[in-house]
Amino acid sequence: KFIVSYVPVCREKEYYLACACGELYVPPSAYISLYGLKVEASFLG
Repeated sequence: KFIVSYVPVCREKEYYLACACGELYVPPSAYISLYGLKVEASFLG
């Protein structure tokens, strides 16, 4: 079975939990607050 996560607010806790899922969906309006990690976003919409 596949696990899909939808993350409108992403901090360290939510990011680590979502990494265990097969797919991660983040809307363009999401609030992302990750310290100590490099984040690159690409929106192809």
